[in-house]
Amino acid sequence: MTEAGQSFLLDVRPALQRLRAATGRAVVQGARRSATQERVLALGTTTSIALLCLAPHLTAFRNTFPGVGLRISTSMELVNPGEAGLDCCLRYGAGHWPGVAVEHLAGEELFPICAPDFLPPNAEPMRVADLSDMALLHDLAPMSWVEWLAAFGAPAPRRAETLAVTDSALAQQAALDGIGIALGRSRLACRALAEGQLIRPLPEALASPFSYFLVGPPSRDADGLINRFRDWLLAEVFV
Repeated sequence: MTEAGQSFLLDVRPALQRLRAATGRAVVQGARRSATQERVLALGTTTSIALLCLAPHLTAFRNTFPGVGLRISTSMELVNPGEAGLDCCLRYGAGHWPGVAVEHLAGEELFPICAPDFLPPNAEPMRVADLSDMALLHDLAPMSWVEWLAAFGAPAPRRAETLAVTDSALAQQAALDGIGIALGRSRLACRALAEGQLIRPLPEALASPFSYFLVGPPSRDADGLINRFRDWLLAEVFV
């Protein structure tokens, strides 16, 4: 080493020693944090999906992913998960979203739902055409009441809108409260139907033009968590 180099080393050695010590502390602290802090799965979805699809299975999620926290952000806006700071999104739609990785999870059916006591006792069996004169609840479902009724040859609703909302969960809650008949989504209404809180006043149903998709950045999942989450959704939520 030249004299100039030796002089330079004497000047920078204290800084190098401090850098080495700081790096060691950071490694130790990082190891301690990784041993105590959870890996957090950041998920974006709509309020309806979070409330009616995911919430009933949160205990199962914790049991399956004991070292993973779950942060759910709800919005009607379609965002790019990577740009929004999310690991993935659970979306309902046609599945045509550019710039993201899209995996199909499940479809569903659309059919009328209402509270058990909404219909008069001992009423005659309902026909699809009868719905046109009843109190119908409208939301931003992939199919309107007009389209659903027309598919069975029934006339459009004749009554003014009893209630119009932007969220399927609100429409379902209004049906639970006896305000009217909602056009139910089978994936959202399954629990309330199984528990007898809601009924199907007639058996007719149509396949929804929309499905459920898991959406993520084009390149993702370095630790395999998104793939494991997808498998859990298929086994637990979208059975």
